[in-house]
Amino acid sequence: MAVTAPKVSVIIPVYNVERYLGECLGSVLGQTLRDIEVVCVDDGSTDGSLGILRNIASGDRRVKVLTQANAGAGAARNRGLREASGDYVFFCDPDDWCGRTMLKRMYRRAVRLKCDVVLAGAYRHDAVCSVPYAAYPSKRLAAMPDVFPGIDAADFLFTDARANPWNKLVRRAYLAERGIWFQEQLRVNDLYFSCIAVAEAQRVSVVNDAFYHYRIGRPGSLQDNVRSDGRPLLWLCAFEAVRSRLERDGALQTFSLGLLRLLLGTGCRDMVKQADAASIACHYRQLRREIVDFLAMCGERAGCLKDFERREADMVRNSDSPLPLAVFLARHYLARSAGRGTGASAAFARRLAVLRCKLSAFLCGGV
Repeated sequence: MAVTAPKVSVIIPVYNVERYLGECLGSVLGQTLRDIEVVCVDDGSTDGSLGILRNIASGDRRVKVLTQANAGAGAARNRGLREASGDYVFFCDPDDWCGRTMLKRMYRRAVRLKCDVVLAGAYRHDAVCSVPYAAYPSKRLAAMPDVFPGIDAADFLFTDARANPWNKLVRRAYLAERGIWFQEQLRVNDLYFSCIAVAEAQRVSVVNDAFYHYRIGRPGSLQDNVRSDGRPLLWLCAFEAVRSRLERDGALQTFSLGLLRLLLGTGCRDMVKQADAASIACHYRQLRREIVDFLAMCGERAGCLKDFERREADMVRNSDSPLPLAVFLARHYLARSAGRGTGASAAFARRLAVLRCKLSAFLCGGV
């Protein structure tokens, strides 16, 4: 008898998350969509994560455990994708968790509308003060037709669909046909995958509800703790890969405003996450070149930017120093943390305030 492929493969890269892994896997295995496989790739964990995976797999044959030497989340996700057999794939981070009906709701929509990608909303959980707030999908995406090609939302797709894989159910054959994989670099290994997967999709749909629970500000999280590793331009390397692929496809001009928004959003935030003033200055120089380039490419269309985005753009265009932008962002995130009660925003602003002092001393010495 032929073995039927599972409806969805959930791929989870695992590295030293023993504290959160049980909750994550419990939420995935407890999905109301039962016909799934869970591909867990242990990326050389040094804590008890692998033991937890093997224990859970022994009690549920839907769980497949793979191991590899530490190579990063991008390499682990690619390994999982190569081993996956489901019609659709979903990427879950090992310190997050999922609402019980998430996969069923997303899969049903995908099958009914013959989608390449289905997007859904998420909750952000601040690990500092445990305050969740709903985020995504945006009103602009929710207002799109039931099915649309990614290019129809080009002006806001990358920011509104998020440069993360965990809010997307993606048809596995589509990824293989288009040759879409994760970059295997230390950080920001998911931006290329997430942007290209939605940009090239011919059939995208949005479930206007939030299911995924994303933990931010966790101690030890790579996204929130950028070390001074001599590689401050990893976000920009990922961005350049997105730019190059869209240019190859003849779609760069069409997506130029969306790419500008991505630079002003995630690009500026990654600058702030750098571990020292020299890295911030290095990141800013390249970021500024990209922003000025895309402002010129967008021309009058840059007038569609939101007020906050325009203020960022003006600040970057008019200053060869990162200091004004750092001060502006610090004030913004302090105000946002006061309004939302989110400790992560406040911590982000405090980090900026410290770096502002370092930047002032560093720039006085000459960049």
